[in-house]
Amino acid sequence: MKTLNLPDHDIILKKVKSNGFVFFEDVLNHSDFNFLRNFWHEYFKNLILKKPKSSNVFGASQRLGDRSYSSYKKDRKVYMYRHKNYIWDEPLNELTVSIAKQLHEIRNYAIGLDKDHGLKYNSKREAFYTQVNLYPKDGGYLLPHTDGRSDYLMLNCMFSLTFKPEDFDKGGLYVIINNKKIDLDKIAKPNSVLFFDGNLTHGIDPVFSKNQDSLGRLAIFPMIQFFLLFFF
Repeated sequence: MKTLNLPDHDIILKKVKSNGFVFFEDVLNHSDFNFLRNFWHEYFKNLILKKPKSSNVFGASQRLGDRSYSSYKKDRKVYMYRHKNYIWDEPLNELTVSIAKQLHEIRNYAIGLDKDHGLKYNSKREAFYTQVNLYPKDGGYLLPHTDGRSDYLMLNCMFSLTFKPEDFDKGGLYVIINNKKIDLDKIAKPNSVLFFDGNLTHGIDPVFSKNQDSLGRLAIFPMIQFFLLFFF
């Protein structure tokens, strides 16, 4: 894997502060992108057949030391499949975790944190992990929400493995800025990375595809969240 082709973290932060979001193109190596796309397509194809037992897609009561897991949930708020790979656990796919970790470190720099924040134990018990989401092509969705209501910019980042209109015809990720709904999946391109302010309202409109080979909307996220202590 090559180093990600991204500008200086100051540029990333400036563009997100100015516009609410920014895409950077040709960030990923083309062969790495194809490898990840194929790997996760097969993984979720099999996962759909098995239907994970866990419905904890939002990571309620997650604890330091928990095992990585896959989940599935379909209710009025969300319809999705998700895989979480915790940093202390064996990676299901090493390249995925390596790229997500690089993005996490870049995000840390951009918002003024130490490079390894979330990668080592800290008093806030905030830990990095890798997350892969699939919104199925038969109407996968996530209701509009914000990831926080902070006075400070919440820098989210992700990269998609499937695209509009090649892999799905309708729906996908949007963000609302100044009461205007922006279809981010209409802008996304292969090998690109998206940074956006998680304080902005965003969601996933129901995903539909006529492509028989498509699974829906598939994307990878570097995440950081609070964890409870693990008690035996």
